[in-house]
Amino acid sequence: MEHFLILIEFTSFMVRFISLAVRLFANMVAGHALLKILLLFVTLMFSYAGAFTILGGVIGFFIVLAIIILEVLIAFLQAYVFVFLVLVYSRELLP
Repeated sequence: MEHFLILIEFTSFMVRFISLAVRLFANMVAGHALLKILLLFVTLMFSYAGAFTILGGVIGFFIVLAIIILEVLIAFLQAYVFVFLVLVYSRELLP
């Protein structure tokens, strides 16, 4: 019976780490997907001729640049939270 409880506790701690890793991965993939969609928009805007499309492409370029900066900041924040929570959770494992 005691071994069964140890197995349950170990599984619960491992699921915490896995859920943190999945959350970090999902945030990174979502940021990359957003960038891909916006870059496709900017490419399409530059590919058509006309003054309004060039203006839209330039505005789109600066929006993409702002999203890249935002994604880098979010990545650092997510990595910080990931490391902090892993340390907090692993501290519970130690006596």
